[in-house]
Amino acid sequence: MFASLLAAAVLTVLWPLSRARRGQGHAEPNVAFYRQQVAEIDRDVALGRLQEADADLAKAEAGRRLLAAQRAARPEEAAASSTRRRRIGALAALTVVPVVSLSLYAMVGHPDMPDQPAATRQRAALDTMDVSAMVAQVEAQLAVHPDDGKGYDVLAPIYMRMDRFQDALSAYGNAMRLLGETAVRLSGYGEAQVYAAQGVVTEEARKSFDAALQKQPYEPRAMMYLSLAAEQDGNLAKALDLVADLLAHAPGDADWLDEARARAKDLQAKLDGAGKAPAAVAISALPPDQQNAAIHAMVDGLAQRLAANAHDAPGWLRLIRAYSVLQETDKAQQALKSARAAFAQDQDVLQQLDALARELGL
Repeated sequence: MFASLLAAAVLTVLWPLSRARRGQGHAEPNVAFYRQQVAEIDRDVALGRLQEADADLAKAEAGRRLLAAQRAARPEEAAASSTRRRRIGALAALTVVPVVSLSLYAMVGHPDMPDQPAATRQRAALDTMDVSAMVAQVEAQLAVHPDDGKGYDVLAPIYMRMDRFQDALSAYGNAMRLLGETAVRLSGYGEAQVYAAQGVVTEEARKSFDAALQKQPYEPRAMMYLSLAAEQDGNLAKALDLVADLLAHAPGDADWLDEARARAKDLQAKLDGAGKAPAAVAISALPPDQQNAAIHAMVDGLAQRLAANAHDAPGWLRLIRAYSVLQETDKAQQALKSARAAFAQDQDVLQQLDALARELGL
């Protein structure tokens, strides 16, 4: 591509240089005419017809024209001079144009530089922009255009990150009023209500999360906060069920999976330690890596008790869920198989096991 463009640029210079000038070999009659004119001026002076001063001016003009006619009458000399000029121009085109263009490209060209999509440039601009300045700019625009719902939609999550929870509530409210209610806006509004209430999931916040789930089932933020609400109510089983249900319907690339799994593991540990407060307190006091080992030990202890007494339906349900939360799918499937064998004649328990298997995707 570069060579083609360079060749085109050079050819635009060489093309006119390759065309020789025509009509330079037909000036001999003009030479004879101007010589005759000079001789006639001399005769007029000799006969007294022309003054000397006027004769000098006339001879000077005739001489100038005679010299021009003599040069034109020598086509080989003119052609040689023109050919030399064309050759010099062609040589300059073949050397100067490539050298100058290649030098400039070497200085300012970057053929190995990767492309920068618009989205990447916009994110980079936001990363380097002062957040406070950006917020002030959007707020100034909203002061002039208070019906700009997109402005409120942009500001609401930024207010949350800046711990301006009341402002976030107002921004979410205005965004929903102007742009309509969506699952994301409703769950964001509920989150702002929780933070404004010092971390308590109030009744109004629950309504916001329930409305978000009506718009989009299994909306992750709404499910997680409703799980927190159940935990605050002391219903650990319901809190764990909500998180497990969310995980069962989660896409594999969701960025909140690790958070949800960690919460499910924490809730499972709390549920298994219910009624054994000293053990739960002891585990919570351990470092994170030791906490994980202690939780596995508790699950293994539950499995051993069920091996000794297989007719404990709630125990099997807890064990299967625990293995699933710990991502030990093979053990969860084996526990499910053992539980079905133990309660082969109990349709109620079998239905509970089937429902749990569908929920956990076993």
